[in-house]
Parts: sequence; structure tokens; C-alpha cells
Amino acid sequence: MFRFILTFVFLVSSITLNAQTIDPPEQVPVPPAVNMYLAINGNCRPADYGFNAAKTLKQAPLFYGNLLVNMGPHPTQSQPVWTQLWAFVNQDTGQFSIFALMPDGMMCLLGSGSEFQPYTGN
Repeated sequence: MFRFILTFVFLVSSITLNAQTIDPPEQVPVPPAVNMYLAINGNCRPADYGFNAAKTLKQAPLFYGNLLVNMGPHPTQSQPVWTQLWAFVNQDTGQFSIFALMPDGMMCLLGSGSEFQPYTGN
């Protein structure tokens, strides 16, 4: 019986010692919050080129307004610039173009698309 108790005590102490020496599992590091930036490489040409392109596509001005953009190679190196946003649409085909008119007279195509639908509240 003494052997049994001695063996039991030895096993329990061995398990306890081993349990204390096992390294805890590595925790997965939490990634930093990711900021997403939309980078648009606008095709920039003199303003008359943009207006003429819209006219060629039979797109009429839908609206224009002031647009604040950050200009620079990276958000940490950018500067805010006020531009004029122009939206042109062809009501018959649904094609549209969005331009930014820069302070220096250049007009940059931000994007174009199709299936323009006026918003009706639904």
C-alpha cells in the first residue's frame, strides 16, 4: 500500500510540475485598426476636353457642386483642395460620368458608369 501511495504522490507531483512548466498557448495578436482609403487615379486633361467628351457621349450636366478632396500620394502626405464636382448623364442611355474640375483648370474623370436611375424615394 505504501508503494501505491508513494507512486500516486509521485505521479501527482510530476503532473503538477509538468503542468506548471508548459508554456501557455500564444495568443493571436490583435491587428491594428485598418483605415481604408479610396484612391482614384483620375484621368486629368484640360477642362474643355472633359466638357467635350460629355457632349460627344450626349451627356448633359445633371448637377455640380463643391467637392473637398485630399490630393497627395498618401493620406499622410495629402492636402485638402476644393474642387468642383460635375455629374453628366445621358437620360436616354443611362450612361453617366463624374468629373472633378481642379482649381488649375484641369478636369479629372473620377468615374463613369451605366444604368443611371433617378432616385424616386423607394
